[in-house]
Amino acid sequence: MNSSDDEDKLVADVVRLALLDVLKTLSPAERLAFVLHVLFGLPYQEVAAVLNRSPAATRRLVADARRRMDGHP
Repeated sequence: MNSSDDEDKLVADVVRLALLDVLKTLSPAERLAFVLHVLFGLPYQEVAAVLNRSPAATRRLVADARRRMDGHP
């Protein structure tokens, strides 16, 4: 493994840990909605079915999660 590979692995590890730390600030519903919609690209309708909520409520969860991740309560 060369130096560039080591640096890439280190950066990936730091980003992964930072994301996990930020995700901990979210409620379980916000976290699930955010991960399913933003990271996995599922439409709000499908995420809403998983959460047993309306698509509008799911959109609010994702919006709230994004605000929290941006550092706004």
